Amino acid sequence: MGAERVHSVKTAEPRRADDLTARPRLTAAGVAPNGPGVTLVVAPAGFGKTTLMTEWAAASACPAAWLGLDADDRDPAIFAGNVVAAVRRVVPGFGEGALAAIRSGGSARAVGRALADDLLALEGPLLLLLDDYHEAESVETNALLGEVIRWAPPTLRLAIDSRVMPELRLARARALGQVREFGPEALRFTRAEAAAFLAARGLDASREAIADRIWEVTEGWPVALRLAVAALQGTHGSQGPLAGIDRLATRPVVREYLIDEVLSAQPPAERICMLRLAVPARIDAEVARDICGIDHEAAAGLLDRLASRDRLLTPLEDGGYRYHALVREAFADRLLATVGTETVAALRATAAGVAERQGRIAEAIRLLLDAGREGEAEAVAVAERHAPAAEEDIRPADALRWIRMLPTALVAESPWLLMVRAASEGYAGQETASEVTLNLAEVAMARRMDVSPEERARFAARVAIKRIFNRRSQPFADPEGTIAALDAAIAALGADRSLYQTIALYLQGQLLHWLGRTGEAIER
Repeated sequence: MGAERVHSVKTAEPRRADDLTARPRLTAAGVAPNGPGVTLVVAPAGFGKTTLMTEWAAASACPAAWLGLDADDRDPAIFAGNVVAAVRRVVPGFGEGALAAIRSGGSARAVGRALADDLLALEGPLLLLLDDYHEAESVETNALLGEVIRWAPPTLRLAIDSRVMPELRLARARALGQVREFGPEALRFTRAEAAAFLAARGLDASREAIADRIWEVTEGWPVALRLAVAALQGTHGSQGPLAGIDRLATRPVVREYLIDEVLSAQPPAERICMLRLAVPARIDAEVARDICGIDHEAAAGLLDRLASRDRLLTPLEDGGYRYHALVREAFADRLLATVGTETVAALRATAAGVAERQGRIAEAIRLLLDAGREGEAEAVAVAERHAPAAEEDIRPADALRWIRMLPTALVAESPWLLMVRAASEGYAGQETASEVTLNLAEVAMARRMDVSPEERARFAARVAIKRIFNRRSQPFADPEGTIAALDAAIAALGADRSLYQTIALYLQGQLLHWLGRTGEAIER
């Protein structure tokens, strides 16, 4: 073990912010007299971990010893010496046993047990707060602290904050209910807390819609709320109270914070991959594999670490993940500046391919459209591949939603998408609109030179069936002729056992029943 070196300046509790917004639900949880022995506060940068710890120290009914950690504390001798110095601020003379173990060159575990013995000898309770443990974490530091936790007296309450989940052996303590954890979700401001935060800073957040919009953009992230305040101040005039929050993540002060504090803290080899993960809104191992160019196992491991250890990804109910909206926007902006438009467009196309394979068609279309004009044609192709199938599955609303995402001019060139739109309009009782769209579909088909005669015939059959369907609520002037027309359409569809054949047979059954030919109607 290294030589003992005490940094007593690190044992002084940081100055508390003068403009703190009280959050009793968190403060009370940390100072409850019957709380567990170990409290972990794990969240990315800017979630107010240190601030919360200072509140706990100030509100504690028992002596509170503070230690701010840095990379020097990866040496267990320095770490233990600083712990002793921190406790001595409130308990003079503490830690002679631990210091002796350090001087004798004892192992990290031996020093940890000696430190636990010193804590056991204390006459009263103690709150020990370790700030920024991610800076100090090492195999030996974890071993030392693990011994302290294992042998600690019931009068010790240990609070640890970190950007990553410490690799401490806590399974036994968790099983005994001796560990409490606060993650990003707990540290986020609620809507009510965010409104109080903004109002205390003189912002016009009294209108519920404004407060809600700011909360949606920041997602209750404490540092994002502070940055939003900086962006909003001075923008109230004619621009409106929310002008300063538009594109918040691309404002220099916000972007620099997110890049410096969030991205730069990650291993250099992973940073470009983390930027690429900002391309899709939803992230999973398959898309990470394809857009990062790594194998599936490595992709899954990276996402698990970013979600469970670094807490940079939020798990979704469907098994995927997402970045905080501001992180994603800042990372996407940096990615564009780093690799250029063409590479980003290619990454969007790759992510769109994964989304399409997974059946998330709207996401695939959105990714391609965000790639610019180069992606529009492929977005139309995706819709053409899936919108007719959605109609067949009686999901016209899905198909129509995909079509509405596309540029109107491109939809007007696609007979298949126009046909689906016409069908959706007809199902909704908008027969006149459906007829207009069918006319446009026929014009678009006539302009296509890449369609076989067989496909043209099947398309014409579907149009004919749809026109008859649109007139189903009106008396047919020539029911026999209509039955024959439906027969011809069914024949043109051939082996295409589609929804249109079903509709044609249903319409024939109705007409035959009206003509009194009940047996034939039942057969249809």
